[in-house]
Amino acid sequence: MTHEQAIQRVEKIISSGQAFVMATVDADGRPHMRWMGAVARDPHNRRVGYLISSSKANKMRHLAANPATQLLFTTPEYETIVTLDGESEAVTDQVTRKMVWDAIPAAADYFSGPDSEEYGVIRFTACCLEVRGTRESTGPVRIEL
Repeated sequence: MTHEQAIQRVEKIISSGQAFVMATVDADGRPHMRWMGAVARDPHNRRVGYLISSSKANKMRHLAANPATQLLFTTPEYETIVTLDGESEAVTDQVTRKMVWDAIPAAADYFSGPDSEEYGVIRFTACCLEVRGTRESTGPVRIEL
């Protein structure tokens, strides 16, 4: 698989709307993983995605102490596994919060609006990706971004 094929595969999987896993590290260096539901892609930078969360969730405290983050995506049949390594931070600017609100309609199922104190937005910036096709005879493709 070429780098361009790997990137195209990643784009397709991320935009599929499948649930994915987010891993953070707490202040004591312990990893924590949780299921997430959607990514809003940055229209100007394909390395950046936005996630929603309660502003009071443990993951928000973890990111404040250590921005290291990993996202894990897979196809429904687990034929392709994608890992994105990067850093995350809480977003406070209202323009971005509104853009994410509009891009993830399910946010309205959990929060009263983009101005809600409970509504948290996370900016994830990928530094590298790894794509593994479980049915392919070659190893994973790792790309530094």
